[in-house]
Amino acid sequence: MRKQAKYNKDMSEGKLKETEDSIKDHRLESKRTKDETKPRGPSLDLGPLQKVLGSQSNKLREIIDIFVEEVPENVTAIKWYYLSGQLDKLKLLLHKTKSRFAYLGFKDIYSLCHEMERELRDGIEKDYLAQIGKIEQATNAAVNLLTDYYA
Repeated sequence: MRKQAKYNKDMSEGKLKETEDSIKDHRLESKRTKDETKPRGPSLDLGPLQKVLGSQSNKLREIIDIFVEEVPENVTAIKWYYLSGQLDKLKLLLHKTKSRFAYLGFKDIYSLCHEMERELRDGIEKDYLAQIGKIEQATNAAVNLLTDYYA
């Protein structure tokens, strides 16, 4: 409603050209924003974990070190369990790894793992290699991000 009122006011005051330019600028800015938010790697949100740990920053460092060491190995094992048909072990490790992503606030990677875990639980048969590949790539990016965070 407000936009229509502004449009009507601009029309009556002869500012239509300015309004059209403003709309074009907004569309360009909107497109730029969408392009900038394309694959830019995982986003890190340590806020909830820092809140729980409080002043124990050494614990945060310890958790991150464990993540950096173990999670890439877990993701490699996830792929191996899938390729070898060990679905029960795959589901357990996927659940454990998913939780680790959640603890460190990697919501996008958590979602990839959660989706795969749910589909496996529901018995959906498909080729999961592409999804595992996305998890691997995101894990590598997350490890790099965490390594840079404490560099």
